[in-house]
Parts: sequence; structure tokens; C-alpha cells
Amino acid sequence: MGLEPHPVRLDQSDGDHEARHFYLARNSAAEPVSTSADRALVDLKEAQVTVLRQIGEAVAAQTRRLEGLTVKVDDVRERLVRLEAQEGGKLLEAVRADVKCALARIDELEAERDRVAGAAAFWAWAARHAPWLAAGLGAFLAGLGLKTEVK
Repeated sequence: MGLEPHPVRLDQSDGDHEARHFYLARNSAAEPVSTSADRALVDLKEAQVTVLRQIGEAVAAQTRRLEGLTVKVDDVRERLVRLEAQEGGKLLEAVRADVKCALARIDELEAERDRVAGAAAFWAWAARHAPWLAAGLGAFLAGLGLKTEVK
């Protein structure tokens, strides 16, 4: 009984077909396949190789999809960081505006306090020095009165 390759199934590529011919040619040269059990064993090994190849391709495809998802997640993470930074910047600007308004109000209040303190300081000075001022004013007026009487 000669070893003939099986017909290629529609779901197999040409690479699988060539690999099967190589496998069958190598095995047929070493020992001829004489029984249907040996043939079944060869078919089983071929099926195992095909299934392992398909599993490898599926894992590779999943890995590529996972890498694509990882890139998308990284992109979303970067966008989120940028949005948070923008939001933080807006909040910072709002706080700066509030601080600027508060500082302007503080300046107004300090100016008002300085005016009140200045007026109070003047009247306190005047109260302390009133007797001397009154004496000086009296002396000045007396000097004017004498001057007008002397003429």
C-alpha cells in the first residue's frame, strides 16, 4: 500500500499542505505505513500539529488584540490626565481670581483703617498738646492785642 497524501481541506493553507507532504514523505521513507492503525496514528499526529498551529495563531491574534487594547487604554489614560490637568488649571485660575479680589478688599480695608487711625492719632496728639497750643495761641493773640493798643 503506497502512501498518498490526503486531499487538502478548504480551511488549510498551502503551507500546511506542504508540511503534510514533508511529514508523510519523511515517515514513509523510514518505515512504510502498513496498517490502518498506523495510518490513524499518522493522521492523529497531523491533526495535533494542525490544532497546535491553530491554537498558536489564535493566541497570537489575541495577543495582537490585547496590545491594541493596551494602546487604547494608554491613550484614554493620557486623555484623562490632560482633562484633569485642564480642570485643575481652571480651578487654579478661579482660586487666583478669588485671591486677587480678596487682596483688593484687604487693601481697601487697610486704607480705611489708616485714615481712621490717622484721624484718631491727630486728635490724640491735639488732646495731649492742647494746653501748650492754647497757651501759644493766647500769647500770640495777646501780642496782637498789645500791638494794636500801642498804635
